[in-house]
Amino acid sequence: MGLILAHLLAFAAAFAAVAFGDFAIFYRRRVNIELLTKAANGVTLALIALWITGFAVILLDTRLDLALLWGKPKLLAKLTIAGLLTINGIALHRWVFPLFSQPQDDPHRAALLPAVLGAISATTWVFAAFVGVGKAVAPALGYSGFMALYAVSVAIGIVVSLTYIRPRLAAQMLPPEPVHTILEMHTRQVLGPVGMDYLHSHGIQSADIATDPVAAVGRIGEALEGFAPEAREQFDRLAHATLRKHDLLQAA
Repeated sequence: MGLILAHLLAFAAAFAAVAFGDFAIFYRRRVNIELLTKAANGVTLALIALWITGFAVILLDTRLDLALLWGKPKLLAKLTIAGLLTINGIALHRWVFPLFSQPQDDPHRAALLPAVLGAISATTWVFAAFVGVGKAVAPALGYSGFMALYAVSVAIGIVVSLTYIRPRLAAQMLPPEPVHTILEMHTRQVLGPVGMDYLHSHGIQSADIATDPVAAVGRIGEALEGFAPEAREQFDRLAHATLRKHDLLQAA
C-alpha cells in the first residue's frame, strides 16, 4: 500500500511540475528559463520516482514472471507509456528547451518541434492517468486497444497543438523589438507625427532613449509635463507597460 501511495504521489508531483513548466512558457511574453529549468528538473525527479516505485510494485505483483506480465495488458500499456514519456522527456531537454533560451530568426519554423513534442508530452501524461484508472476497460481494450487509443489521442493532440499552440510558441520566440523604438512610438501616439521633433527640441535624442530607456522615460515625462499634464499621464501609462514587459519597471 505504501508503494502505491508513493507511486501516486510521484505522479501528482510530475503533473504539478509539468503545469509549472507550461506556466513558465506561456505566462509572460518571454519564456521564464529559470522556472522552466526548475520545472523540468522536477519532472525528471518525479519520473525517476515513478520508475522506481512502479518497478517495485511490479516486482511484488508478478515476481518478474514474464508469462504473468504478458497476461496483464494494462500493466504492459503503463510500461510502454512510461517508456515513451521518458524518451519524449529526453528529447524535450535536448532539443526543445534550448530553443527557448534565445530568440529565433524563423520563430514559426522553430516552434514546430516544441509544438509536436509538447503535444506528445501533454497527451501522454493524461493518457498515463487514464491507463492508471482503466482497470474496468482493460479486458475489453487489451494492450493493442490501449495503444490504438493512445495513438489516436496523440494525433488529435498534435493537430490541436499545431493549430493553436504553435502560433503562441512562435510569438514567444520572436526577436524582441528594441525598447527605444517602442518608447518613440508611444511619444508619437501622444504627440502625433511631431513627437520626436518635440523631444529633440528638449535635448532628448533617439540615442539617449536607446542607451538608457528607464532614464529616458523620466526625461520624456518631464518634457511632456511642460506640454500638457494629461500628455505625460498618457505617456507614463504606455511607457510603464512597456518597461514592465521588458522587466525594466523595477529599475524605473
